[in-house]
Amino acid sequence: MADVRARALTQPAEPELYLPLRQATAFSKHLVVRTHGDPLAMAPAVQSALRALDPAVAIESVKTFTQIESDSMASHRLAATVTAAFGLTASVLAALGIYGALAWSMARRRRELAIRVALGADRKRVLRVVMLDTARPLIAGATTGLGAAVLLSRALSAWLFDITPYDPVMLLAAGALLLVIAATATWLPARDALHTDPNAVLRSE
Repeated sequence: MADVRARALTQPAEPELYLPLRQATAFSKHLVVRTHGDPLAMAPAVQSALRALDPAVAIESVKTFTQIESDSMASHRLAATVTAAFGLTASVLAALGIYGALAWSMARRRRELAIRVALGADRKRVLRVVMLDTARPLIAGATTGLGAAVLLSRALSAWLFDITPYDPVMLLAAGALLLVIAATATWLPARDALHTDPNAVLRSE
């Protein structure tokens, strides 16, 4: 028989002592009924059987185990929803910030790239060099961010049960997404600058 978490799903199972009904001193008592089909549909029949035994018995808070489980996790579910909303907002802002900063940086290098092409540099080689220059700080930042995420994820342990806060798939997916956005923000402006007539770029500058 499996352990029973009588207090909360987030708390480990503790030793319990079961007493006969006549020896229990609790003011309120719980009756657990196992049914086939819809449990709430059997509630009137159970209530009638209890009143047949004791007409003065007070019956209240008829709930299914699904409802009890849902109620016990309501605060955790709300906290998870709010945290996920903040996390999604932060991810979108981070992606927009990275894209905007890198696109602006590449726009400022249009003159440099035009001069390189005008001097005979191979466009593909210049694009590869630019991408590598951008990749180094991005990889360093992504590595630092993933390490910080692993350390800060310990704070989420109190809100989880039976699962670990360390999800390598999600962490790597988030880091890879930001790297793809950063690479796109670098590649698109650099490609446009390298395929533009160098004379036009230099005259506009």
